[in-house]
Amino acid sequence: MTLLFLGDVSITPNAALPALENETLRNALFSAQHVICNLEGPIASRPAPIQKVGPDLSQDAQTPNWLRSIGVTHSSLANNHIFDHGVEALHNTVYVARQNGLVTFGHSATHQVDGWTLSRISVNDKDVTLIGAAEQEFNIDLSSGAGSCIADPINLYTIIIEEWSQNRIPIIVLHGGVEYEHLPPPSLRRLARWLIEIGAGAVITHHPHVPGCIEHWQGAPIAYSLGDFWMSRARHSTSSWRRYGYAVQLTVNQNGQVILDDQIPYVADFQKGSIRSLSCEELSSFSLMQQESHELLCNDNAYCNWWMETAGSRAEAYLRNYSGSPLNKYLWAFFWRHVLRLTSQKLALRHWQGLQCLSHRDLWRSALLHYLNARHK
Repeated sequence: MTLLFLGDVSITPNAALPALENETLRNALFSAQHVICNLEGPIASRPAPIQKVGPDLSQDAQTPNWLRSIGVTHSSLANNHIFDHGVEALHNTVYVARQNGLVTFGHSATHQVDGWTLSRISVNDKDVTLIGAAEQEFNIDLSSGAGSCIADPINLYTIIIEEWSQNRIPIIVLHGGVEYEHLPPPSLRRLARWLIEIGAGAVITHHPHVPGCIEHWQGAPIAYSLGDFWMSRARHSTSSWRRYGYAVQLTVNQNGQVILDDQIPYVADFQKGSIRSLSCEELSSFSLMQQESHELLCNDNAYCNWWMETAGSRAEAYLRNYSGSPLNKYLWAFFWRHVLRLTSQKLALRHWQGLQCLSHRDLWRSALLHYLNARHK
């Protein structure tokens, strides 16, 4: 028997549900013992978006029922959108999912490890624990800890060691990375590999919304981004890889080792309203992308160069999006190129020196939170 992992799912209210026309994927869904996806966004009965940067997502209330109808059994809620409508919507999502027979994990009621929702299952008579965790980004209530389970290394280490002490094999479903990039940033690559080193049987990652490559670290599989399974908002995306994803089929052998059994690519075809197989040309491009990504990932010099180029290409957009500037993107681009560059070196150096220190970063965050709380009184 196998575990099957799918990509990100977000079906906006009243959107059409896709048909499943990929026969290989259909058979894998039918034969898998457990099928796991990432439910990207809450079911908000009374939409009340939180204040944040970026879009706020919400799911159609029929999404869990549709997922169960195609064979999905479990869903991680550890992502950067599950808290987009606050605590009430998170609780409603868990309730509706469970009413439809969909097991959820990766959400937390407190900051403490014992508040994490894990999912313990059996695969080939071996006990396995599904552990969901996400990078912290607008997905948790800072006062109570309600929201996504956060990918904190200390908490993850504690849980992995505890699960192994009970002869359970931990598999990490990790949400993080850079949107629309096939490769993980250095921090995520380091975290994923370290999780394998301390005992994770496999690491499955989400968030970039495009498919990434698969590597084996110390014999255990790490899948860097499964891409989207079906996300309604992707219909309007300009990214050429946004429609592609793949399922990962895992099994557990008698020695307790997690084995990559198969990789099943698919296309979210919004024109046809279906999840279909790749054409020969699409499959060739997909395989080449994965091969090139894997070669970059395993060559430290090439990987470092890729990351520096990626960071450089996104610097202006990040400054614009997170600076709080009221200027639109065209005026901001002019302002950045002709005004801010004169002073940006010292400004960037001050920010970099502050943010690289964990204590300074926490102090900065606490100071901003204090300011926001004072404004609301």
